[in-house]
Amino acid sequence: MTRTGAIAVALSFVALAVAAPAAAQSDEDEWVEGGDDAGWEEEEEEVEEEEQAPPPSAPPEEEEAEEEAEEGEHEDTAIGRDDEAVEGQEGGLGVARAPVLYGPAPAPTGDDDFSLVIPPLLYERAGGVETIATFPLFYLRQSRQTTELTIPPYYLMRGPEEWDVLFPLFWFYRGAGHHTFVLPPFWHHDATDGHDFGIFPLVMTGRHETRHYTLIPPLLTLDWGTDGESRYTFSSLFWRVWENQTEHWGIFPFLWVENGERNSYTIVPPLFFRFEDRTERTALTVVPPFYHRDEPNGSYFGIPPLFHHNSGPNHTSTTIFPLLSHYSEEPDVQRLTVAGLFWWWRDHGDETIVTPLYQRFRGATELDAIAPFFFYIRDPRTDSTTLAVPPLVWHIEDPASSATVVAPFFARFEERGRSTTWLTPLFGNHENHETGDETTWVLPTLQVSRWHDGDAVNIHPIFYYESVPSHRHSVLAPFWWDLESFEGDRNRYTVLFPFFWRFREGNTTSTLVLNAYHRERTRADGSSEWEFHLFPFFSYGENSEGGHWWKMFYGLAGYERRGQYGVTTLFYVPFQTDGPPLPSDGRN
Repeated sequence: MTRTGAIAVALSFVALAVAAPAAAQSDEDEWVEGGDDAGWEEEEEEVEEEEQAPPPSAPPEEEEAEEEAEEGEHEDTAIGRDDEAVEGQEGGLGVARAPVLYGPAPAPTGDDDFSLVIPPLLYERAGGVETIATFPLFYLRQSRQTTELTIPPYYLMRGPEEWDVLFPLFWFYRGAGHHTFVLPPFWHHDATDGHDFGIFPLVMTGRHETRHYTLIPPLLTLDWGTDGESRYTFSSLFWRVWENQTEHWGIFPFLWVENGERNSYTIVPPLFFRFEDRTERTALTVVPPFYHRDEPNGSYFGIPPLFHHNSGPNHTSTTIFPLLSHYSEEPDVQRLTVAGLFWWWRDHGDETIVTPLYQRFRGATELDAIAPFFFYIRDPRTDSTTLAVPPLVWHIEDPASSATVVAPFFARFEERGRSTTWLTPLFGNHENHETGDETTWVLPTLQVSRWHDGDAVNIHPIFYYESVPSHRHSVLAPFWWDLESFEGDRNRYTVLFPFFWRFREGNTTSTLVLNAYHRERTRADGSSEWEFHLFPFFSYGENSEGGHWWKMFYGLAGYERRGQYGVTTLFYVPFQTDGPPLPSDGRN
């Protein structure tokens, strides 16, 4: 092929690139590689191979390798055979993939190849492909498989895929299992996996496998989704969302709806509201001011706060506020309220009546009252009664006891056969009938008790006296304290503060009068010992062994006699003055 013919072919494919919109090609156009004519080139090569009758036993891999080698040779022919090799290029590199061509690769040359160029006329015949062109008015290219015709602005192609283009008014593209039709503003595309359709800018819609979409701009409408999974629709005020088997839709802001497997609601604010729970089998409907609710065990409806009605398998209730309220459950349970002035209840034999002036109850117990001023309660089961006139008078009585209070003047408590107690603001008395004990109070200071085994007199908080078989005490606070126990060691403690102190604890008695102290102890064998101190001047004592001792000023001078030994102390230093030598104890 001459250089002029190559230039003409290139110009023709530039015209084709302008005339054919790439957007109309389908995803299934995989037979075209490197440009619109690469497929034709492969078909021509296949025809040529058939003419050459290649051996049938040749594997497909070898055929593909030969085709790639031939494409490489054609590419070299299109670019120029006299190009110099790249310096430093090695021959061990793998076979490169065919480059993307923006025009048809030159066909193999033959004995009948011919080329004629008389501008603007072009005629070429090469490898079974014939090209006729009169630039820029006419272009025709024919091969055994395809035919291309361009008479601007019209373009035509016939072959495995077909094109009709009247640029920019019309496109029609057809192939195996698909076609695309464009007549602006209308277009339509159809393929094995779906279709697309549109009238721009009025409507655009399509579906591919399980996915779909629709766009209507004048109506502000958009819809898309996946079958069985989700769907989303938005159209001006209307909207709808369906996902996870739950549907939400509405007309903003007038209508809001949810439909799900467990819950649903419908809201038309402020006119209508409905909520449903299919799991709990409940539903609430509100049409203000009316409401209605259904439950498994009943239903209720009303107009708050004026009217309410509740019903179920065993009960009904009707309320008309503020005039009437009636409730009944089974034949033995009834309630009645009239105008807030009268209440009546009957519950399995128990009866209650309430009015503003009088209240009554009859059942296991009985009540009559004029609340809050008067209450009278009876319990036939225990034969007890209670009378109350709050807050002054209270009387409670049963077979075993009674209590009467007239506050704040008088109170009397009795346990029949056991005790009696009465109180006034100034006097009080408690008597135990079982033991004969009695206590009298002259409030708040004097208490006199007479018991079967003793007595007591208390003048709070100064004087306390009590004498019983186990102990005795007398106190005149804070000077005189005499506490004596008649049990155990019979201890006794006597104090005349601050002059006299005497403590008896078992066999030991200690007495302190001012600065004179005396202590005496009696042993179990009948012997005794005692000592006397006149602080700080003089001390004298005798022990149980018959000895004695004396000291002046705690040892300034003193003497001790113990058996045959005698020890004299002078200036706080003791030394032996009588008897055999004392054995050494190892100390100085």
